[in-house]
Amino acid sequence: MSLLPQAPGGHPIIPVETADAIIRPNAVRALALDPNLADAEAAMGWVHVRDLDWSGAEKAFQRAIALNPSLTHAYTSYSLSTLRPLGKQEDALRLLRVALENDPLSLDVQREIGFVQYEMKRYEDAIHTLQTLRAVEPDFPFADLYLARALVSAGRPAEALALFERIDRLSGRPRRLPDLALAFIALGRRAEAEELAVEHADGGPAAQATIHAALGDKDRAFDALERLAVVDPLSLPRRLVRPEMAVLRGDPRLVSLRQRFRLPPQ
Repeated sequence: MSLLPQAPGGHPIIPVETADAIIRPNAVRALALDPNLADAEAAMGWVHVRDLDWSGAEKAFQRAIALNPSLTHAYTSYSLSTLRPLGKQEDALRLLRVALENDPLSLDVQREIGFVQYEMKRYEDAIHTLQTLRAVEPDFPFADLYLARALVSAGRPAEALALFERIDRLSGRPRRLPDLALAFIALGRRAEAEELAVEHADGGPAAQATIHAALGDKDRAFDALERLAVVDPLSLPRRLVRPEMAVLRGDPRLVSLRQRFRLPPQ
């Protein structure tokens, strides 16, 4: 059993500080009892990510995989938490191909492959991967969301809009998905994207970062990212590699933010 508190795909389900207080001492204790416990090494990978020790994270995940090549969540966690934020999408894709060979029925691995392909701007590949996944499990968490993003980026915003609206309808949330801004802008409906920004003005910084980056409003996007760095620092490095954040590249504020998180320059 994994030491990591997880939702599908390895996403944390409790606050970072709470998770860290649980994972860190238990992983250390487990490794003291059994230095060859792959799950504990994978948990230490997350601990190193929390510490912004990217080299330590890579070593821990690599050791976890070496100890147990069948530990599927070690592959997806390594890709999600470390390789993707570091801009090592090619490495992540190769790693996930190995994971899929070991566990060909894993929908988590297939979804992660689709996410990586999206970040690599291999949009048609991402669409194919995620549509194949949805054919098996139509409501698999986050698959619709990344499929919709890939459809926008592939020049198919009308299809994406229908999918975004389906996600909103099924979620029962009182607010529309902030990612709708991507489709609205691609369809030339900028005013509606601006309305989304107002609608989410008091929402979480992740939503604000998505909308304002899509709108090309760098100042507000960076303001949202600065707030995200405080309330959910573990997610910020992953968000920076999303295609919609490309508008921020070359800005000194992004350079400073990446340095603060010990990320390599882009």
